[in-house]
Amino acid sequence: MRRLLGFLHLVLANLLAYLFALPFTVLLTPIAFVIALFGGKRLLLFITRFWAYLLFMITLRPVKVVGRELVDFSRPYLILMNHASMFDIPLLYRIFPGKIQWISKETIFSIPLWGKIMRELGCISMEREKLKSAKSSLEQAVRADAQASIAMFPEGTRTPTGELQRFKRGFVYILRNTEYDVLPITFRGLFRFCPKHRFAVDPRCPIEVIFHKPLKREELVGKTDEEIVAYVRSVIETDLKESSCSH
Repeated sequence: MRRLLGFLHLVLANLLAYLFALPFTVLLTPIAFVIALFGGKRLLLFITRFWAYLLFMITLRPVKVVGRELVDFSRPYLILMNHASMFDIPLLYRIFPGKIQWISKETIFSIPLWGKIMRELGCISMEREKLKSAKSSLEQAVRADAQASIAMFPEGTRTPTGELQRFKRGFVYILRNTEYDVLPITFRGLFRFCPKHRFAVDPRCPIEVIFHKPLKREELVGKTDEEIVAYVRSVIETDLKESSCSH
């Protein structure tokens, strides 16, 4: 009986995802684009959070948050997370109350509609190979909204195995050129929920967000780039092991 209920849960979640979540996302995209055209940044952020909240509600997957008390949400951070699923970005909007500026590749900004929406949300265009030449973009973004956190995935791409990949050093450049402390976050369960190369969701696996204690910038910048990368990676990896799914 338990297996049958688990299977029915799986089928229902995917029906809801494709019948409601996907059309809802498609419907909201042009609406968000029109709002972005007229500079409605606050309304655009509200719609983005609303979309993120409904995604997890429609797919029948509650989210457990651990360590919220460790974070002062009234201040901005350099947010660093593991990249497990296409649901990582909406999950951060779902659980992080502050404003967020994402670091993203230049090519994504050329996607019709999405590019304008991302710019209005304050996303920062940076290529991994051209970080130093992107210093002006970083400074401009910080000046435009000094209270917004900067978020990025140090792995660069979603993990194909569920294991934490090698961290690229781009975030160290941002750390050294801003005044933000680092906020490490571990997403646990998202890889099983919806991994790379799979569009079906598995709502039977628990999803957890672990906020780690923020890392003081002044305690990091005295280290070498390699030491910073290794230390931050070890913090995020600490709570990465996923709980077993219920079937």
